[in-house]
Amino acid sequence: MSTQNAAVIGVDLGGTKCSAVLADEAGRIVAEAHRRSDAEPDPADVLLGAVAELRAAAADRGLDVRALAIGIPAFIDPVSDLVVGGFNVGWHGFDLRARLDAAIPEPWSVENDVNLAALGEARVGAGRGASSFVTISLGTGLGGAVVVDGRLLRGRHGAAGEIGFLMADRGQLRRPGVMGMETRVGGRWLAARARELAAADPAADPAERWLDTAAVFAAVERGDRVGRQVLEELLEHVAMTVIDVTAVLDPERVVLDGSIGRALEPYVPRLVALVEPSVLYVPEVCVSTLAPTAVLAGAVAEAWHLVSADAGAEAVRG
Repeated sequence: MSTQNAAVIGVDLGGTKCSAVLADEAGRIVAEAHRRSDAEPDPADVLLGAVAELRAAAADRGLDVRALAIGIPAFIDPVSDLVVGGFNVGWHGFDLRARLDAAIPEPWSVENDVNLAALGEARVGAGRGASSFVTISLGTGLGGAVVVDGRLLRGRHGAAGEIGFLMADRGQLRRPGVMGMETRVGGRWLAARARELAAADPAADPAERWLDTAAVFAAVERGDRVGRQVLEELLEHVAMTVIDVTAVLDPERVVLDGSIGRALEPYVPRLVALVEPSVLYVPEVCVSTLAPTAVLAGAVAEAWHLVSADAGAEAVRG
């Protein structure tokens, strides 16, 4: 099968926003679509709406969409085939495959978003040349993925790397539904923690000013006391996360990704200094540079893999 005028779609559905790209056979991103994940009652409709927008963009450019790869903030249970653990998008026990089968005629795949990010890092990013590495994604939530000798470590249920469940303290025990470390580093926590501290400090900016993570990092830049305290607590909890995964996996490298993970680039030396006293071997810590995101880079690569596999299957049939 010729790939002339072929294109693929990669989708990154997160807890806050859904981003998708249309990429041609040269790897160029020729169109993008961005929507809020809560723009529709069902995030699946947001996802499919972004895909429809890029289909139209492909048609306008004379491109033929051959495959799609989709990253979600959850995973597919290998037994039930249902989405599990997608709390940030309200999916637990959700049959996403049925929705995609009904709407997408081309070959497609759906994968945990951080797994896709790790695949992107392994193929074209910071994971290249590493015998083992861990991707830690900090955004709306906290996710992780482990790559050893170029292969994803999936675990018995496909849930390896779900580091958002790491316990941050023993007060989180016996509390079903509490996400553990995610509640200490996720984007929602950062803004909420800043509001809590601001409410207790008469000299601080009013609590209503601390709307989101952007406000927190902007406050850090101007030396604000509340912002710096939130940042320090964030760094300590991220360091605890790195220490925990290092103790279990002994990775060569740790790659930070996600909107918050990338914002931590100036503070990587401080983070390493926090990690160093508590591990036998300190992994290299770096920040992803894949654009527009590591998830989308991985999704595009995976979609082209599907195109190649489909072409191979057609050649066998022929």
